[in-house]
Amino acid sequence: IGSCVSLSTIQHECSEIVQNHSKDDNEFKKIAEPIHDMLRWFASTQIRNVACLGGNLATASPISDMNPMLACMNATLTLSSLSGNSGDNDDDNRNDTIERRNVLVSDFFLAYRTVDLEPYEIVETIVIPKPKALFEYIFPFKQAKRREDDISIVTSGMRIVVAPCGDEFTIVEVSLAFGGMAPRTVMAKSTAEYLVRKPFKKETFTDAKKVLLQEFDLPDDVPGGQAQFRKALACSFLYKLYMMTCKAIGNDLALIEKNPNLTTSIGEISLPKAPTIDENEESAIESFVHGKKPSIQGKQIYPTPKVAVGLEGKARDSSSMAAQVASKGRKDEVGNPATHASGPLHCTGEALYTDDIPLPPGTLQATLILAKTCNSKYVSIDTSVALNTPGVVAVYTHEDIQKIGGDNIMGPIEHDEFVFLPRGEVIQFVGQVLGVCIADSLDNSEAG
Repeated sequence: IGSCVSLSTIQHECSEIVQNHSKDDNEFKKIAEPIHDMLRWFASTQIRNVACLGGNLATASPISDMNPMLACMNATLTLSSLSGNSGDNDDDNRNDTIERRNVLVSDFFLAYRTVDLEPYEIVETIVIPKPKALFEYIFPFKQAKRREDDISIVTSGMRIVVAPCGDEFTIVEVSLAFGGMAPRTVMAKSTAEYLVRKPFKKETFTDAKKVLLQEFDLPDDVPGGQAQFRKALACSFLYKLYMMTCKAIGNDLALIEKNPNLTTSIGEISLPKAPTIDENEESAIESFVHGKKPSIQGKQIYPTPKVAVGLEGKARDSSSMAAQVASKGRKDEVGNPATHASGPLHCTGEALYTDDIPLPPGTLQATLILAKTCNSKYVSIDTSVALNTPGVVAVYTHEDIQKIGGDNIMGPIEHDEFVFLPRGEVIQFVGQVLGVCIADSLDNSEAG
């Protein structure tokens, strides 16, 4: 996956893979389905349309949803830089040769908001290895205060590989990655080591939860709070891993029964029966992450007005009260729905907004002059072209602020930013404000 691919594009591509995958080639679905399910609940649609996977990785949020998913999948990052570039600006030390190095996602996060990425490197690609066709499973987990558009309390990606061994299955490999349990995305290595080579059964995971609690023994004053709840969530995710894997093993065995040729990857051995699930525990398999995402809708119900006991403890007769109100010629509004003052105007389209208010005669419009490049020295600006544009009244830069004795420094708290960048300064970012163009209309000011 290219690091600059938007999250929405990845989500849609994964959806196509899940819907159109071949029943005989299940590997890509096992990658695409958990990524798709997790991205559905990742921020909002507007954010997913512009955010990219490489940026999400590099920002190193300790409660990121995708970072644990990629870490448990054994995904690898390709980091690129120009040969000889050690971060300086000496062009003689650089050439056009691109150097690349690979880093596991699980090793990429060094500390809080700190990653194994040099200042002169970029994340080029994310490579996810294909899982096995049979008996390897990947599941996403997430818990937040609300489902939609909310940061996670605890998030996790889990991968497990099992193999037939006699009359039961044995755990061959486990990868457990968590967010929200440390200042960075972390792997539950001790718990994974405990599970490997153990029989795949409920008792094994019950004991593994104790190891997990020891591995993530959060203090009560942990940043973010809710230490006990977060530990309980991590254990519940591990329990869900067991339940979901039981169901997945049953699905694989059903596929093998329909197509015995699928067993060529594991050799000719007798397959044990799928682990049974108590019907009282079947609900543990369900998760909003995997379920169908409902459409957004809302409904407001106004309750029927009720007459309650008064402050003096005397019951009031609703019929007599209604008669009193009617006799006085006014309407009792208590408990009745009240129409918003601007509601009718909004619904009819007659509401007056700022853009609908006629402008006073002689109103001028302004457009900021923004830098189109960065990391370069701001030497000069030619305002003659703008001033010769029809409708343009004036162009102002930092020099005009100085002429009237104004302050060219601003900031919300610390005043450390320029209003208009002075000449001779280095342009720090694309879009830095150099000046403003004033004209008799917005179109003319933008043209100037």
